[in-house]
Amino acid sequence: MAAVKKIALIVGSSRVGGNAPGIAAWLSPLIQKQLNLTSTTTKQSYEVVVVNPTDHPLGPVVWGAKIPMQIRDPADYPSQTVRDWSAFVSSFAGFVFLTPEYNGGYPGDLKNALDHVYWEWEG
Repeated sequence: MAAVKKIALIVGSSRVGGNAPGIAAWLSPLIQKQLNLTSTTTKQSYEVVVVNPTDHPLGPVVWGAKIPMQIRDPADYPSQTVRDWSAFVSSFAGFVFLTPEYNGGYPGDLKNALDHVYWEWEG
């Protein structure tokens, strides 16, 4: 059997009292079941991992000389925290985003997590 592929269910809101943790707990097994049902012919199995970006405190994107799109080698990120985030994001085969609308867009914590790396999101 092929190695288990991890799918990140990225929770876009960490608001205290928010609905995201409950929805993620409900959605995660549904996604996992559907992925594993549809992969019976390929014998591929999947694991859904709930990811809360606030568990990976990155701080603001203020490094200076290069923007994340210009950094191809994760070793070139100036912060160990961002290098760790890069490795974490790269460990997933796919992503599902669970996010509320916040002032007509998506929450700042999610945007910050997305903006710290660039090539790692590429499929």
